[in-house]
Order: sequence, then C-alpha cells, then structure tokens
Amino acid sequence: MSELPCELHGSPGRGQLLGVYVTLMKDGARFKNKKRVCQECMPKLLTMHANDWRDPIVHGPPDNWITCFTCGTVVDSEAELSRLYVTAYVQRDSRRDFKANLCSGCTAALIDEWDLKAA
Repeated sequence: MSELPCELHGSPGRGQLLGVYVTLMKDGARFKNKKRVCQECMPKLLTMHANDWRDPIVHGPPDNWITCFTCGTVVDSEAELSRLYVTAYVQRDSRRDFKANLCSGCTAALIDEWDLKAA
C-alpha cells in the first residue's frame, strides 16, 4: 500500500501510485500540475476523459482545429482555443500522451479541476 493518498479518492492506494501530468497553454502562458493516482483510479480517469483527451496515435490529427474537444464549441480561429497536453503513466514504464483544444469556459474549468499553476 502506498503511504501517499490517491489524489482522486483521497485514500492510500494499493501498490505504486501512477503519475498524470497536465500542461495547458493559454494565451502564451503555461499552466502545469501533476496528480498521483492509484492503479484502480487510472482507468476511471482515462474513461472519464475519453471524449475530450485525444490520443493522437489512435485518433490521428483532429479534423477540426477550431472546435473545443470537451463541449464542442466552434470558435472563429484556433488562437481562441487553449492547448492541453496530458501524459498519463498507465503503468510504471508505460505512458500515454493526449492532446486537446479547449474553449475559454472549458479552460477555466480545467484550471480549477486540476489546480493548474502558472509555470
């Protein structure tokens, strides 16, 4: 059992905690944070974000770069969207990378949800 709590459910997890690293590029500024997640919560986290975090290997490049991946809002230009980059270590030595475009409302929600800090 890990001595540190899983940052999703708050209790110590069984086995080693896995890392999820989130970087958001908004208006030229970088916001970052990481969370430690137990092995049981990692699949739940990835399932929860399956529609808005896109794996470029699986999905290929986005068809429409002016659409928010989370809510579907279409903006006038790509410059109105924030870029999200997520690296999730799904096992100790195995990682998955994700990307997303977010509108201003979804960007604000993500900053709050992940407690992102300016880097």
